[in-house]
Amino acid sequence: MNLPDMILYNGKITTLDPSQPEVSAIAITDGLITALGGDELLNSATEKTKKNRP
Repeated sequence: MNLPDMILYNGKITTLDPSQPEVSAIAITDGLITALGGDELLNSATEKTKKNRP
């Protein structure tokens, strides 16, 4: 995974993917969704990564 530009976390995100219907975090790199999961995605953040929570 490339280093994310933004991580949205601590949310309730519906993915419409039957194998992972709901997640609490999403990583975005260059305007594309690059990872779905839980708040553990924050471990991939750098100083430049924007972190937003609802």
